[in-house]
Amino acid sequence: MTINVKESFATRPATHHRWWVAVLFFLIYTIAASDRANLGVVLPFIRKEFVMTNAEAGD
Repeated sequence: MTINVKESFATRPATHHRWWVAVLFFLIYTIAASDRANLGVVLPFIRKEFVMTNAEAGD
């Protein structure tokens, strides 16, 4: 008994898992980018309040 791989993939219905993964990647990237942008705006105020050098702040 042999199984033809091309036939088995062709007869299976497509799932929506790839779209969920794509949506999760998009959401994670969007949250990370917005967090980084917000940190850039707030960092001067944080540095002033906690007296940080450029190296400590990560600039």
